[in-house]
Amino acid sequence: MEGARGVGHPGVGAAAVRSCEGQAARAPSSGSDRAAFTRFYRQTYWQAYAFTRRRIDSDDAARDVVAEAFRIVWQKREVALERGLAFVYATCRNLLGNEYQRHAREAALLDRLALDWARSGHHEQMDLIQVLRQLPADHREVLYLTYWEDLPAGDIAQVLDCSVQAVWKRLSRARSLLRDLLTRDDTMSAEPAPTSTTQGLS
Repeated sequence: MEGARGVGHPGVGAAAVRSCEGQAARAPSSGSDRAAFTRFYRQTYWQAYAFTRRRIDSDDAARDVVAEAFRIVWQKREVALERGLAFVYATCRNLLGNEYQRHAREAALLDRLALDWARSGHHEQMDLIQVLRQLPADHREVLYLTYWEDLPAGDIAQVLDCSVQAVWKRLSRARSLLRDLLTRDDTMSAEPAPTSTTQGLS
């Protein structure tokens, strides 16, 4: 996408522009297609960003949504350029709906996990999202399927293509590792700050 690097939109000079440039470079298209898309992108980015940012409480998330929206605009550029800004707004709105659903499911997962740890005597508040991201992918997956999707062990076994017994073992390991990580975080946060070695020296 020639010329887009000078647009100067927040976060666009990196991931969003590279994504759009990659789409434009790989797809069979004419120079006029790329030029028309670039003009459209320059003309509508800020409006799309403002539209999205008013509906979501994170700059980064808003930029991600808009970047994905313009990727879709490029893929459907004939319809998008004909319909104009309304197409961009509709695309952002649909993506925001997906984002809201994801956050709602994530919040439900955290609520259930927090309740589990509270029942087991773990009462400290903690950033479960950050801790979950430290888990191996297979551990996260079984936790998500159990707490997020609310699937029984038999269904999880089908999803993961393993036995029910293997599901229970994997879930037990995941819970144990998560509990260890949470306990470690608590221990680290409870450690006293180091005393200056120069304290008391004249």
